[in-house]
Amino acid sequence: MREQRSSRLIATSSERVRLAGAAIVAPVSNYCVIYKRADGFSSADLKVFPKLALREQYAAQVRQQGEYLSLHRDMIIGFGNWEFSPLELDNPFPNNEGSVHLWHGTEDTIVPFSLSRYISQKLSWIQFHEVPDAGHMFPLADGMSDVIVEALLLGKK
Repeated sequence: MREQRSSRLIATSSERVRLAGAAIVAPVSNYCVIYKRADGFSSADLKVFPKLALREQYAAQVRQQGEYLSLHRDMIIGFGNWEFSPLELDNPFPNNEGSVHLWHGTEDTIVPFSLSRYISQKLSWIQFHEVPDAGHMFPLADGMSDVIVEALLLGKK
């Protein structure tokens, strides 16, 4: 079984691989943050936070460049000059050989949900997925990663 599996991987790696789609989840945008909660997270986010405890073993890797530098880069993305508008983006799959999906929780208090909806309305080639009663951390919710992968691989909407 192991040998058969290895030969399949080798055959696959030698073939030309193309991008079948792209997933964007709770995207950061250039915006002014207005928090609904003092800590900045919705009640839906607080429910999935315990899952982050499993990632504590990676804390050193996450902080290897320093917490200040990581936060500074986040602020540059959120509040800096992008020199372009997301509304100017072209469809990376003009011949429908792939698709772009954008998921966003309706209760996101970090990135405004209305901004993602607006962008997806202006860029008709984006398949927008509104995640009801979900916050910024919705990708950690049970079953959400499966939903995202199925949409990309199987074309489910």
